[in-house]
Amino acid sequence: MSRDTKIILAIVAGLLLVGICVCVVAVLMLRSAGEKIGEMVKTDPTQVAQVAAGIAQYDIPSGYSQMAMDFMGIYKAIIMAKKDTTDSPMIMMMSLPSSTGLNTEDMQKSMERSLQQRTGSGSIEWQVVEEKTVKIRGEDAQLAISEGASSTGERYRSLISVFSGVHGPAILMIMGSEQSWDQTMIDAFISSIR
Repeated sequence: MSRDTKIILAIVAGLLLVGICVCVVAVLMLRSAGEKIGEMVKTDPTQVAQVAAGIAQYDIPSGYSQMAMDFMGIYKAIIMAKKDTTDSPMIMMMSLPSSTGLNTEDMQKSMERSLQQRTGSGSIEWQVVEEKTVKIRGEDAQLAISEGASSTGERYRSLISVFSGVHGPAILMIMGSEQSWDQTMIDAFISSIR
């Protein structure tokens, strides 16, 4: 074997070794990131209650289960969905740090704009169909109810409100198909937020 061939083989072996090390580091980093994300999602009722306590107290609608996410103690979110079906409205509440400097009206408008923007094929173009004031945690809160249709013609509704949560601003979002929209359940849930 010539000297040039040995050098080329040594370079190739070195590059392969570096490539393997990079792959191992990438796998370890991805696994660590996956574990961190897994730590943020909570399904244990005690952990869910702890996260919820940082947003607001409420009564869980009948037949719904919930999970919580805690993003390093800065953002907290609760997601509720009816068991064994994807057709019923999904409820989400999220707290935001009071250091955002935004008031509830600015946040409400920002959420409405975000919801109304199209985000690719199959998305829903939303139209606000009703705005009203309700009491959430003893204070006036604005609700914006929107409707839209998917590219396949399915009709959907959403409700967005920003209210004063336990530790600062909080967002309430409810989304579901028009067919499964249960206004009585939604009104009872909103009334239960304390």
